[in-house]
Formats: sequence, C-alpha cells, structure tokens
Amino acid sequence: MADIGRRTFLGAVGAAVVGGGLMSTGAASAAESGGEVCAPAGRVYLGTYTDAASGGKGIGLAKADAAGKLTVESTVPNASPSYIAVGSGGSTVYAVNELDKGTVSAFSVTGNGSLRSLGARSSGGAHPCHLVVHPSGRYLLTANYTSGTVGVLPVRADGALGNPTHIVQHPGKPHAHQVVVSPDGKHVLATDLGTSSVYTYTLDLNAGRLTLRSTLALAKGAGSRNLVFHPDGRTVYILNELDSTLVVAAYDPASGKLTAGQRISTLPPGTGVQNYPGGITISPDGRFVYGANRGHNSIAVFATSEGGRKVTLAGTPGSGGDWPRHLEVTRDGRTLYSSNQRGNVIGIFGVDPVNGLPKQTGELRTPAPVCAVVA
Repeated sequence: MADIGRRTFLGAVGAAVVGGGLMSTGAASAAESGGEVCAPAGRVYLGTYTDAASGGKGIGLAKADAAGKLTVESTVPNASPSYIAVGSGGSTVYAVNELDKGTVSAFSVTGNGSLRSLGARSSGGAHPCHLVVHPSGRYLLTANYTSGTVGVLPVRADGALGNPTHIVQHPGKPHAHQVVVSPDGKHVLATDLGTSSVYTYTLDLNAGRLTLRSTLALAKGAGSRNLVFHPDGRTVYILNELDSTLVVAAYDPASGKLTAGQRISTLPPGTGVQNYPGGITISPDGRFVYGANRGHNSIAVFATSEGGRKVTLAGTPGSGGDWPRHLEVTRDGRTLYSSNQRGNVIGIFGVDPVNGLPKQTGELRTPAPVCAVVA
C-alpha cells in the first residue's frame, strides 16, 4: 500500500500566488518538560496540501524561539507545497507543487524573511514529493512520485529555475520518492517505492544530465521511501514504507555503490497495527536515527554503533499526533519536529542528549502539516 494518505489529499488547486496572511493555526502550547531544550532561534518553513480536504493555504513561515517553540508569522499561498528545500546560504527557498502536472516554485528570501516569487517550472513529472538543491548551487533535483521520474532543473544566478535539462525515467512500475546528494557531492541517490530500489547517479554539472552508476535492489515489496546518510558519508539508512523496516547499507564514496547490510523492524515486537513509515532523519553526531511510523503514530529511535554500521531500536515514543509524515532535527540535535499530517499538529520534542529519546515539550496546530524544514 503506497502513501494513500497523501495521494487522497490531492485535489484541484489553483496556480501559486505570493501573498501575506496568517495560516489558520493555533498557538504553540507548552507541555511539561523534563529537561533543557536549546534549539537555536530561527526560521522554519512548513509544507502542506492545499485541497479542500486538507485545509492548507500554502507555505507557512514560522519562527522558532530558543526553546524550539514555533509561532507562525505568515503564509505564502502556494499549490500543495508538500516538500520544501532551502538554497545555499538561505537566500532562496524552493517548494514542490504536488500536482498532476508537477511544478517547482522558487522564492527569494527578503531581509525580513518573507518570500518573493521567482516563478515556477515543470518538475519533470507528476506529483513531485521531494527535491534537493545540489551543493554546487547550479541545479535542483526532484523526485516525481506518480511518473517515477527524477528531474534536473538548472538554477539561475538570481535563484530562479530553468526548464528541466534532464528527466530520468525509472524502470518497471516506479514511484520515485526522494532524491539525495551524497555528503561529498559526487553522487545523487534516488529512492523508489514502486521498485523497492535505490538508484545512484552522477550529475554532469556542465550538461545537467544524470548517469546511472549502480542500483541497490531491496526485498521485493519493501517500498524504499526515504534515506539519510551517516555524517561520515560511508553508511546510509533506508526507511521502507511497505514492510516497516530500516536497512543499513554500506556506501562506497568512490563508486557510489550501496551494499545492503542489517535489516531491522521500525516497530516493537508483537505490534499488530498497520504501519507505513514516512520520513527519516539523523542526529548531527550520527548516534541516533529517527523514523516516522505512520499508523503506529510513533517515532522509531535507533541507536547506532560500530561506527554507524549497526543499529538497535531504542524506543518508539508517540509522534505527538496522527500519521507522522516528516521528521526534522535541529542542527544542535536538541529539538525534533514531527509533522503529523492527519492530526493537524506539529509535535515539538526535546531530545535527550544521552539516550536520544525525544520527549514532547509543545505543539503547533496547523492544517495537514507534511514537512517542517529548518532554514
């Protein structure tokens, strides 16, 4: 079963328009905290769906205080911005528009943090659900779920996007879900839920074209959804949506080849609930990996060992809502945001620096949050 919750939220939406106006959200409420939370104050961009069923209005611009509490300052109307990426230096912001004819909207960030439209371009496929800016700053890459394609869009000097220079079609019955650049910038990795595979490419920075270098095929029906690199750049953690597993894979920086190793459940033994893992993130020091359990409505916390090559399920605390789609850890590793799509709430958690377990310290009520990206 694919990401039914997201796909059923898709509806007819208008073209992207930039504006002000407050998102219809409640204020963040503080919960009892058992320890100090010291997330750096800054901006967090909130993604949502904008069809009638979800009630979202566009990209939320939120402010995070020193304790990680979120306050929505304004909303930029935009068509189903289900994932957001911040450009190098924080001067640009990009959002997928998860539509039948997928697009990517580009914005420049003004001095007061508001967004100014730089237009939109085709994402290179249908229903784009993830994007990333290449560390060179010259290209943006998209994962287009329904068409099973990866698009390469050039980034102009002013941050605006050009038309795709290359569109890669995955084989079989694909559903491209995520595109990630390796820490050294040498390879582009794309997960595909439909083929249960991870594809490794190189990107020609002159031509803007991808070349396939290797493919990691996981268990049939695993549903490879999202991955994250260990900080050392030699281990990758792959979260599988359809069989609720995490796969630890060795990564060869020279060739880009992935080799699957440990495979572990994201759920405690004996769990009978239907579950479809969503987002994945990792602590800055690589000691803990976090996976979202949609259905079980929990955060799978994995402690790493042996240099990141082995993981142990350390706990599954509640996600703070219903259907956690996306997880984000702040740069200091002390705060975690859990975007609960069906619960209309972003859970705010302080992270224990010793055991890595998150404890809820607050929440932000907002329509169908599907990502919260720290700028």
